[in-house]
Amino acid sequence: MFVRRQVIPRLERLAEHFPAVVVSGARQVGKSTLLHHVFGGSAREFVFEPFEDVAGAREDPSLFWRTTLRRSF
Repeated sequence: MFVRRQVIPRLERLAEHFPAVVVSGARQVGKSTLLHHVFGGSAREFVFEPFEDVAGAREDPSLFWRTTLRRSF
């Protein structure tokens, strides 16, 4: 069951004006569910795991983005 959240209109407005919008928060709180509900399959989603990805992004940014694109869903 999806609970409509107050942030949805703001998220939609931001997406109209910016090519990328960041949704961050604690694990398992519904970020992906929110994005899938609002944008369906029309938006690309990237998962950034700070403990795993920061070192890789700093060492080789191009490789980081290529591998992140493959992991996105």
